[in-house]
Amino acid sequence: MEAPRTLLDLWLEGLRERPNSRLMNVSTGDGSWRPISSAEAETRIRRIALGLYALGVESGDRVALLSENRPDWNLVDLAILSLGAATVPIYTTQQTEQIGHILDQSGAKVLFVSTAAHGERIAPALTVASSLRQVVTFDGKPAPAPPTVAAMTLAELEALGADAPAEREAALDEMRRAITPETLATLIFTSGTTGEPKGVMLTHGNLVSNVLASDEVLRLSPERDVILSFLPLSHILERMGLYMHLWRGLPIYYVSSIDEVAAALKSVRPTVMTVVPRLMEKMYQKIVATGMGMPQPKRGIFRWSLRQAKKHRVGRPDAPLDRIKLALADKLVLSKWRDVFGGRIRAIVSGGAAFPEALCHVYDAAGITVIQGYGLTETSPVITVNRPETNRAGSVGKPLSGNTIQIAADGEVLARGPNVMTGYYKNPTATAEVLDADGWFHTGDIGEIDADGFLFITDRKKELLKTSGGKYVAPQPIESKLKASRFVEQVVVIGDGRRFPSALIVPNFAALAAHRAEHKLPEVTDRAALIALPEVTALFQTEIDEVNAHLSHPEQIKKFALLDRELTVEQGEMTPTLKVRRKIILDHFSGLIGRLYASAEADAVLNA
Repeated sequence: MEAPRTLLDLWLEGLRERPNSRLMNVSTGDGSWRPISSAEAETRIRRIALGLYALGVESGDRVALLSENRPDWNLVDLAILSLGAATVPIYTTQQTEQIGHILDQSGAKVLFVSTAAHGERIAPALTVASSLRQVVTFDGKPAPAPPTVAAMTLAELEALGADAPAEREAALDEMRRAITPETLATLIFTSGTTGEPKGVMLTHGNLVSNVLASDEVLRLSPERDVILSFLPLSHILERMGLYMHLWRGLPIYYVSSIDEVAAALKSVRPTVMTVVPRLMEKMYQKIVATGMGMPQPKRGIFRWSLRQAKKHRVGRPDAPLDRIKLALADKLVLSKWRDVFGGRIRAIVSGGAAFPEALCHVYDAAGITVIQGYGLTETSPVITVNRPETNRAGSVGKPLSGNTIQIAADGEVLARGPNVMTGYYKNPTATAEVLDADGWFHTGDIGEIDADGFLFITDRKKELLKTSGGKYVAPQPIESKLKASRFVEQVVVIGDGRRFPSALIVPNFAALAAHRAEHKLPEVTDRAALIALPEVTALFQTEIDEVNAHLSHPEQIKKFALLDRELTVEQGEMTPTLKVRRKIILDHFSGLIGRLYASAEADAVLNA
């Protein structure tokens, strides 16, 4: 059979090969799932496409999509692609001002929103979208819209498509035939850690190449694999993955909120899922908090088992005695970790940020394989990935089939392949900054390739700190080491232009509260009072000292401050993909940082 060339080829092949499969499954809210068969999905996709055509959407147009993770997202996206139009995904967490910029810059004719409530929240953004003509709401009543913009529901749009005359049906088929690998499939405005979002242009060919190469790694099969999808489909990793799953005809269970994941893991019992490291960190912290909260002797057994897991190394045989101890730890404790993930997980693919190496070893000891990959929106997204059979903790693996990487003289990772974007939308200057004449994409990441061809990312090029003494410090590896502590929820290493690095730390308040109770520390009324306790300061100093012991002198954390709240997307401190926005954090906590370094200067004077 000829290999698929466009996303249309992919999903049509997947839908038609298994017309009665339980392709998409949506939660009913009572613990059960309602399936959408392949045949039903194909019918709905066609009706939505015909409805959009009736609204004036044609090949080359852009349609925006703002919704939580759900089957409707995929159905609408595939309908847009059927017309030769491009999908413009928008995160539900993005700020209204950014949404207005995306709608206006993309020239979107139609905007889909999941609920009227979302429509009300982003209503001010619609007034600046000069090309917008229609808002379509998935659920309930139509969303509010300005006088120049019409509003309807998805059900009404599908009804419009169901009544399409024969000539409109023929026109849709003609538009489908005109789609080529070079056709623009999506325009993704990167959230970015600085500046205004830039529109990444990805073609059908870009995404199909990544689907086919990724499938070679995971070797998915409808006979054995079940997918749990909960990352936002605005995230290109989740979206590319679901194109692959639809092509392979795998049953996909959609979860719209991170709060529903724990219950879904038990009912769905997935074999494969895609995560960001933050989720796995939280699950680990929750597991540890539960174990440490057990009464004796169970708590002692848990601690002993965790120590055995921490000694394990991915891809290396344990010593004979350690292997016996780990087997006992598995029987007593670690096997229960697999039950948390449903009991039959065979691969967890992690992307979007660095996965802490220590956690990779611990999860592997528990029989949970975490495969870390690397890429960017601009690369559709996967550039490199570990393989289940050759997994190397701490690395992001080897290049996918068809991809090539190299390290520039300044340490920057360069990538080339069929997955690399065509450029930034209407921004040739920004395009020229990252795509050179030889087709190399400059990732902005600093990395190294070992003797076996595994890529290791050490930091973002623009995020390297340079101390006032002229020493360069990479913050991400230090942050990753600190986050291995069960007491650390979030951490940001700072120190650019300063004498030494410091850290802003958001504690894991659940673990900290349990520690306070266990050690009979003073009662407190709120988080601010808890982190002000001298015993808590000493606890975190101990955690930092353990990390500092493995760092060079210029890298060591000399000062730290504990924060009484999480860094959030809503405050602009994190991107929608949960990357740190350092400049905004430095601004938000400028007073605290100033006092931190002022106290250090005072200490230096006193100790002189």
